[in-house]
Amino acid sequence: MEANYEFESLDTGSGGSTQNLRRQEYWAMLSGAAGQLYGSAHTWQLQKGWEANLDTPGVVQLSYMKNLFALEKMARSGSRSNPIQC
Repeated sequence: MEANYEFESLDTGSGGSTQNLRRQEYWAMLSGAAGQLYGSAHTWQLQKGWEANLDTPGVVQLSYMKNLFALEKMARSGSRSNPIQC
């Protein structure tokens, strides 16, 4: 599922906000989507210095979601390995 990109906005002006991106991530994953695509104005355009923007607030939020769903998957499978790795 592809939605808004971080540091970009739709006509409403809040499309790429951290709060809106977090909502989109959880809506996608809790509604049965196979995954969530993350994008940033810095990375998809490969603007000069994009490498320095790989730890933005949106990426951090996405890692929280990944860890939460990894824990849920681990609980279902009975696994005891540690999925919390970034």
